[in-house]
Amino acid sequence: MISFISKTLEQLKKFNEGDFEVKKRKLQKLASFLLLATTHLPLIVLIRLIRPLIWIRFGQLPSARIGHFTMNTANYLATKLCDPADRSKLDLLSIQSQHPVCNLQLLKMWKRVLHIHPFYEGFRKVNTWLPGFQTHHVSFDGLDNNAEMAEKLNQVPLLLTFTASETSKGKNGLEKLGLDPARPFVLFHARDNAYLKHLMHESAEKEEDGRPMRAYDYRNSDIWEFKTAAIELANRGYSLLRMGAKVEEEIDFGHPNILDYAAHGRSDFMDAYLLASCHFIFGTSCGLDGIPRIFKKPCVYVNYIPLKYMAISKTPNLLIPKKLWSESKNRLLTFREILLTEIAAYNDTELYSKAGIKLLDNTPKEILEVALEMDDRINGTWVEEKEDHELQECFKAIYRESMPHLDPSTYQIKTLGAKFLRENQALLD
Repeated sequence: MISFISKTLEQLKKFNEGDFEVKKRKLQKLASFLLLATTHLPLIVLIRLIRPLIWIRFGQLPSARIGHFTMNTANYLATKLCDPADRSKLDLLSIQSQHPVCNLQLLKMWKRVLHIHPFYEGFRKVNTWLPGFQTHHVSFDGLDNNAEMAEKLNQVPLLLTFTASETSKGKNGLEKLGLDPARPFVLFHARDNAYLKHLMHESAEKEEDGRPMRAYDYRNSDIWEFKTAAIELANRGYSLLRMGAKVEEEIDFGHPNILDYAAHGRSDFMDAYLLASCHFIFGTSCGLDGIPRIFKKPCVYVNYIPLKYMAISKTPNLLIPKKLWSESKNRLLTFREILLTEIAAYNDTELYSKAGIKLLDNTPKEILEVALEMDDRINGTWVEEKEDHELQECFKAIYRESMPHLDPSTYQIKTLGAKFLRENQALLD
């Protein structure tokens, strides 16, 4: 109640201090605030009183960014399904109204397994005005990927499925794209700033967490570095589709089985269908890989960074990281020098710059090799040499040393590309 009164007084103060336009906006907000208070507050009080009979909670899904809308939501649901006490609670969820939903097909599928409606947003807001709101609040913060979440996702069945009509629609969609529905397909993508610029209305200089847009440049890759791998996989008989809701440039790799789907013919539905049905996907780590992870499809991560956050999967994924060149040492930093220092968690371009570290992207040859390795592993033709196993164990020992708090029984460190390790053994020193 104190919070309710303070909010009212705060709105009145701003109203008195503002000019005409400010007063107009504040009056509209105040009217909305008072309407919510009079219509929803009594019901929130009632909901708290009946908690011994039925425990109702309210939350807002992170629906603007596909990585959060997939993995945070999936981790929430997996956690709920693994906890008998949580399963009995009735969670009523809304979506973020300040931004468009990142994928409408994904929202449609989440609605089949979750209680989602815009009407619940008012109750969520009013609930937070009262003391002890956390008891009736569902938070999607802190549900990013980690070892514990990966284990819970591994314990539950597929959280989302396509209906028979949607599966048929997906196959028809492949035909409309000029592809043979019977031919297996591989997806690839390279992260750039196009989607964030679109999300933040093109002209915005800062992302929603207050950091400049350029802070995320360290994660970007050049799509043309994927050409060699895409052509070789197409020659192996696969259809290749370049993914991305927004991209900075179109591509033409000059092969009839390679389609720039991101620039021609993409839709929310086909995004979801392709990502859930692919043979595997290779590319930079970004929100896009959330859907194949939910559907337990293999992922190949190239130009992976930062290294600290790689031990989060139970699926047979492969990874090759960006290399870090130290200007002061005039050489590449070893895995130990990265993982046993704060560099392992650097998540801002400026941090690397201030540390005198230059980021070196994977070469087309490295990307080709790890993509073909995944294809061979899936098809059962990959043969691991004794040296490969020893190099993997050497890297995993360094990683475990950097993460002593993790229980090895509940997480699986991603496998690094075999040829990448063979050719970069100095990084294991």
